[in-house]
Amino acid sequence: MVNIYPFIRKSTKKNNDYVFVRFRVMLGRAGDLYYASNILVRSENWDEKRRGLNPKTYADPIECRKIENAIIERKQQLLSVFETLVKNGIKPTTTALKEAMLNLPDHATPVVTQEENERKVFFDRFDEYAQKNRVSEVRKKSYKVMRRNLEKFEQYMRCSKPNFHLSVTGFSVENAMDFEYFLLNEHVFAKQHPELYKGEREAKQRSKNTTAQRIKVIRAFFNWLVRMEKIERSPFANIPAPSEVYGTPFYLTINERNQVYKYNLSRYSLKLKQQRDIFVFHCVVGCRISDFLKLKKSNVINGAIEYIAGKTKDGDPKTIRVPLNKIGLRILNKYKKFEGEKLLPFIPERKYNMAIREVLKIAGVNRVITIVDSKTREAIQKPMYEVGSSHLARRTLYANVYKKFKDPALAGSLTGHSPNSRAAQRYRDIDEEMKIELVKSLE
Repeated sequence: MVNIYPFIRKSTKKNNDYVFVRFRVMLGRAGDLYYASNILVRSENWDEKRRGLNPKTYADPIECRKIENAIIERKQQLLSVFETLVKNGIKPTTTALKEAMLNLPDHATPVVTQEENERKVFFDRFDEYAQKNRVSEVRKKSYKVMRRNLEKFEQYMRCSKPNFHLSVTGFSVENAMDFEYFLLNEHVFAKQHPELYKGEREAKQRSKNTTAQRIKVIRAFFNWLVRMEKIERSPFANIPAPSEVYGTPFYLTINERNQVYKYNLSRYSLKLKQQRDIFVFHCVVGCRISDFLKLKKSNVINGAIEYIAGKTKDGDPKTIRVPLNKIGLRILNKYKKFEGEKLLPFIPERKYNMAIREVLKIAGVNRVITIVDSKTREAIQKPMYEVGSSHLARRTLYANVYKKFKDPALAGSLTGHSPNSRAAQRYRDIDEEMKIELVKSLE
């Protein structure tokens, strides 16, 4: 009995190379024959165990089905050709099989079209850009998100232009404007075409700030293409870059932080008590959440937390040292018997944020603050407990240190903020009391 299995040979250099699907014709004791087809797939879309594509890795199910059908058809052709060779008394060899397959009429036209090749080049260039840039883990994740955005954008454009495909040289100014429109309205497109979002999270409306951040990434990619002399001019060159708009940072006062720490949670679950302690400790050390959740017992050195910020470790790595106050030391001592390498019983960021809001509400931290709505950019008022998150802890340390000492460099030395960063500048307009002190100084 003849068994035919498709497989690929993965590159040792990249995990996302385009490779040709190969076939193994297993003849038992007579040995195996091999055939390399002209069906092109991305190695990251291939599932070794299934001996085929993994549909979950495809943004475009139509493209996935097209390749799957091509593989099935090629397998049937191989079986038919093999049987014909045997019937005609020709010894089946890899060479004989290849020559017979080349004589089939449909092999005159390769599976890889010019459009598919241009699309492959586009994503290969984007992957190269993402790989060569020395950036933080957070930024690397943003590149992966952008890649998915571009694949979905291609599907969006094909709704009105069926032959549309992404191309390095063919990406026009009009496409650049279409892409920004798509980012702002993908949630509408997803509802209109649910079949393209099967098994994925519900596409929600993006804020204008998030859209602005994504546009910055794609603009930087095309600027890199210009520097690499792959294109002469970026399609975004004459389009004004969308700006991010943020309100004045809000934070917990020292009294509010202590209110949360001292509140009696005896009626609540152990997990909520733990997350309350972790949040208060977070307010003491002020790490970015990506760094905070990675803290280990080994990061405690001589009564302080020491770590290298993930955002800078690949560029200009700096060791941040935050001496612990009595509250911080007390919390560490409370969990010193916690098993494992982790410093504290951390939970995933999403659940941590939910716990923070619950704790703030229970503890009565309901001060009304004014924030900028991320979608409309209108000023709205909400109680603190509705908008609390892990980043509130980071703001709490920076803002209170700056408020007391009026020294951005000192505050930044504890949180990793550069004194001249845009984020740090936003923190300098943070407190009504500071304004009152300033006015009084002029009397």
